Amino acid sequence: MLKISIPDNYKKGFTHLIKLGSEKRNSLFAALNEVEIGLRPHEIVAQNAQKLEIEEDALTEIIRTLFSLLSAKNETPIELSSLVKGIVEASKSLKDVELVDPDVFEQQLLQFLQAPSALSLTNKAIDLVTEREKVLITTRLITDTRPIFGDGDGFRFEATLILHNLKVQFKDNNRVKEVYFALDSKDLANLKEQIIRAEEKEKTLKLLLEEKQIKLIDFKN
Repeated sequence: MLKISIPDNYKKGFTHLIKLGSEKRNSLFAALNEVEIGLRPHEIVAQNAQKLEIEEDALTEIIRTLFSLLSAKNETPIELSSLVKGIVEASKSLKDVELVDPDVFEQQLLQFLQAPSALSLTNKAIDLVTEREKVLITTRLITDTRPIFGDGDGFRFEATLILHNLKVQFKDNNRVKEVYFALDSKDLANLKEQIIRAEEKEKTLKLLLEEKQIKLIDFKN
């Protein structure tokens, strides 16, 4: 049997999932099959925690874990049934919970991972967005003035410059980095024009997708 270790940051999710019991897991998986494509984990939790009578913190860990399983399914060359068997076997060694129904748990996980679902499509979209080498986190424009003094002994304030610095924070291979760009008014105008053009192109594409009745996944909100 394939030997798998559960990463520490997903052990809580598996523990909460096992503690639900088979009936509540069935209810959870049924609810997840009905979620809208494109909902992020915290939105799924907000919509379903009360309805499923699962604490938000616990459901958050569960949803994170299920998304990780969907990614593992897509990324690993291992046959799905073998992957699930390995996961179930690894779950038996969790410290804070006892897996009393391993066969049922295995079947539930297998059915969840096999079935086409909104959660699976959303996970693929998230992977596509985040799998790039460099991913933007935040930007900030800092504007200030720099005085220019004369050459005389009095250091007379003769003139000034207005300078702009663009701070870009991004993730590079899972490491957060920062870089600064010096800009002038012409650079700002060019950047603004390019942003406006990109927004206009986005509007055109959205109209086209709406006409074709193709679901648009938008993570910006």
